[in-house]
Amino acid sequence: MELDTLERRLPATQALQRHCAMALSDVTAAEEEAERLALQARRTQEVTARSHLAAALRPHLRDGAACPVCGQRVTAIPGPLAVPDLDRAEGVRVQADREAERLRVAWTKAFRAEQQATGELNALTGRIAALRSVLADALTREQVFAALARREQLERAADEADARLRRARAARASAEQATTGVRREVQAAWSALERVRDPLVALGAPVPDRDDLTTAWTALVSWAAAAAATRETALSGAYERLARVCGELTTAEGRLAGVLATHEVTLQAGRPLTETAEPAVAAALEGARQEARRLIERRKQAAKLDMQRQHKEQTHQVAKTLGHLLRADGFPRWLVATTLDTLVAEASGTLAELSGGQFELTHDDGSFLVVDHADADSRRPVRTLSGGESFQAGLALALALSAQLPAMAAAGAAQLESIFLDEGFGALDEATLETVAATLEELATRRDQVVGIVTHIDALAERVPIRFAVRRGQGTSSIQRETP
Repeated sequence: MELDTLERRLPATQALQRHCAMALSDVTAAEEEAERLALQARRTQEVTARSHLAAALRPHLRDGAACPVCGQRVTAIPGPLAVPDLDRAEGVRVQADREAERLRVAWTKAFRAEQQATGELNALTGRIAALRSVLADALTREQVFAALARREQLERAADEADARLRRARAARASAEQATTGVRREVQAAWSALERVRDPLVALGAPVPDRDDLTTAWTALVSWAAAAAATRETALSGAYERLARVCGELTTAEGRLAGVLATHEVTLQAGRPLTETAEPAVAAALEGARQEARRLIERRKQAAKLDMQRQHKEQTHQVAKTLGHLLRADGFPRWLVATTLDTLVAEASGTLAELSGGQFELTHDDGSFLVVDHADADSRRPVRTLSGGESFQAGLALALALSAQLPAMAAAGAAQLESIFLDEGFGALDEATLETVAATLEELATRRDQVVGIVTHIDALAERVPIRFAVRRGQGTSSIQRETP
């Protein structure tokens, strides 16, 4: 057993651990002594070295002179010194250091051996304690024999139970085969029931009871008998209705023949109307569709001809108008009217911007009118405007004229590169003056023209980036450029 083996190993392991511990103790003592001797040898070497240094310095000392080492005045020269053997002291120190190093290595080995022996001893004692704890509750020999006998008895009982189980499984397999055969027969009976019932579902056959085959067959047969009796009773009434329907069909065929004759649909002779009516109507319908397509094509051709006619009329009208305008007395009037339209359209947009969208400008028979959007888009003459509104209208026309003049000028004519506005700003209120100033600033940035303003209003003058001030003196005036 493992416990016996471990207990036999325990004394040897304990002895080894004790031996390693004693060896470690001895090595520790020797190592400490060697360290002490090494320290003593180092100190002896230092004393010897100092003695040698003093002996070497003595010949250089002079009575009353400064010491070459400490710099103090020498008052008395020491007598001859006994110099120890420095090489011997050095050899003793080296031997002592080597011995100390050897003992340190020996101590390290002894410490590791002691730790290993202690670890093995602890593991061994722990394992022995664990095995003893496990075996504390173990069975006795008699209990083991009784348990073995009980096991043999249970194995025999298990063998008997296994034999009975195999016989039961064989019986169950036989029963399952028989059950499978019965299920096949029942399934075949259900299939036969479904084959019989499926054609009768449209006639109202009842839903079978899926839990009882006999009940399902009985219900289906009972329903079939009752349904057959009901339909035999209804058959006589069906014959009467058939005769009535046949009469109605004859009447309807007569009316249909009249309608087809009215629409000139040709029927095939010698065959029933019910067979020939539909093909005849389809043929007549296709003919009508072809006729409709021909009519649509003709209408397209007519529309194209009408468009050509309208184009020719427009060409004639343009030629007539040009002939009228190109006469000596018509062309200048047309040119003036066209230029005035362009000028008014440009001025109208500027006036709408200056007036905040209230006014637009138009003309009628040479007279300028304003469209007042604040008064239901009413039209009135420009002379009805206030002083500020009149200035806005005049400014809009001046700006439009300056914008359109280059386009109206003949090729090679002088270009209008500057525009000056002389007063008129004093009649504007503060809001309108701000709008006019903003408009003029934008005009100066987006046009290649110089916009000049002649004004006495400081608020407007401060908005101009380049200013010239005219000052009146005694009998003369001066002009000076101001820095913004």
